[in-house]
Amino acid sequence: MKIPLCAGLDAIYHLGSGHVLYFRFVKYAVGILILMLVVGGFYNLGTNVAQGDCSSSEEANEESVYCVKGYILSFTLQNKRDNPGMLSTQLILNLTTVVLIMLFFHYLRYQFRKMKHAADCETVKPSDYTVEVQRIPIKATNEEIFQWVAGIAGKDQKVEIERILRPYLINEYVNLVFNRSNLEAQKQGIMKIERKKTLQEEKQVQKIDEKLEKITEKIHDLKENDLTKCPFIYITFKTSERKRFGGD
Repeated sequence: MKIPLCAGLDAIYHLGSGHVLYFRFVKYAVGILILMLVVGGFYNLGTNVAQGDCSSSEEANEESVYCVKGYILSFTLQNKRDNPGMLSTQLILNLTTVVLIMLFFHYLRYQFRKMKHAADCETVKPSDYTVEVQRIPIKATNEEIFQWVAGIAGKDQKVEIERILRPYLINEYVNLVFNRSNLEAQKQGIMKIERKKTLQEEKQVQKIDEKLEKITEKIHDLKENDLTKCPFIYITFKTSERKRFGGD
């Protein structure tokens, strides 16, 4: 039997994918800001300051809506409003930035999915070294199952089985326990009545006792005769590596 494991990863993620993805998200967020500045940001700010239409215009009024003086406003778009060529270039660069950010988001999605898969593969959990084996004979014992697994692994490989779990069909048992609990609750409700019980209430208690006795006998029979075994088992190995008892 061959059970593949994830391999070829340089890092081992012990805390799950959430911690790794958070720090990688911060890194990529900084990358998005740098992308926006490099593609269009530096050009936009530089041309706004260099052009200086607002501050250099002699006809500009101090109280003009377009030419309110200030350090911050010297970086704004109004400083090159009279230069259509620069404005067109800025619009083209802004559109290019949006397109590149959309492509970058697709790249982020791919990297995040890849990292999540890597973290899940490298995080060792009990489920990583537990296998389900189906079509097991009902009468097979744990010792027979162990010998069968050892035979598959071969003589050169040591099989270290931590536990063999055999599920049972417990639907009938669960229903009986549930019904018994309901009957006991009904009986307790009647017995709490402080006044003298009526004849009808006494008969009801008697019927409940009869049903409880029958249910208790059925539960006892199920425990004595063993529950019906399921045709599959779960084998838990001591380590995830022992799960590869079939070899490559």
